[in-house]
Amino acid sequence: MRKLRLVCFLALLSGVFSFAQNEPGDHSFGLNLGTHGIGLDYARNMTEKITLRGRFQALPFKFEDFTSLTLNGKPTIIDANVKIHNVSVLADWYPFQNSSFKLIGGVSYFLNNEVSSDILVNETVNLGEGGEFVFTPEDLGRISVDVEWNKIAPFVGLGFGRAVPNKVVALSVEAGAFYVGEPKVSMTADGLLAGTAESANDLEAALSTYSFLPQINASVAVRIDYRVAMIFK
Repeated sequence: MRKLRLVCFLALLSGVFSFAQNEPGDHSFGLNLGTHGIGLDYARNMTEKITLRGRFQALPFKFEDFTSLTLNGKPTIIDANVKIHNVSVLADWYPFQNSSFKLIGGVSYFLNNEVSSDILVNETVNLGEGGEFVFTPEDLGRISVDVEWNKIAPFVGLGFGRAVPNKVVALSVEAGAFYVGEPKVSMTADGLLAGTAESANDLEAALSTYSFLPQINASVAVRIDYRVAMIFK
C-alpha cells in the first residue's frame, strides 16, 4: 500500500510540472537546508505570481549512548533514531508585484516520519535500605519505543525569496508547518521493565497534541537556461 501511495504521489508530481507550458528560463534547481535536513528543489513558474516546486528532503539523525535520566543514581542510556524523508509538491504565491514575499501551500509524502528509541540502565542497580537487592542491566531489561506520524501531510507557510530567480541566483527563507495528525505509538519491553509496555496508550495520548510538524528552511536556487530546461519538457 505504501509503494502504491508513493507511485501515485510521484505521478501527481510529474503531472503537475508537465502541465505547465513555460517560456525558456522559467526553471530553476536549488539546494535547501533546514530543520528537516538537506535536500533538492526543482521549480517552474506557472504565472507571474505562482511558482510550483518539487522538493526532496532527508534527515537521518541518530545518536547513541546518550545519558539523560538516572535510576537510583545510575545512568540511563538512550539510543535514538530520527528518520524524516519526504517529497513535496509546493505552490508559492507572490501577492505583491514588487516583493519576494510569498505564501506557500502544498502536500508532502513522508517516506519516513518516525522516531524510535531504546532505553536501558547501563550499570548494576542496588535497591532496598541496605542495597541488598541487586539488579543487573540484563535483569532490568530494555524499553523500545516507536512513534510514527501520517505519511501524507498538507503544508502551509510563508517566506521571502523567489524559487525561480529573476536573474541567475536567489536566496530564500521560509517557515511553516505540516499537519501530520496524531502519532501512533508502539512500545515493547523485557526484563523487570516488561510491564511498562502497557503504557503505550498513555504515551500516545500524551503526544496526541503534537499534530503539527514545524519547519524552517533556507535555500539557494539557480536559474537554468533554455538548453537545460528543454530536458525537462
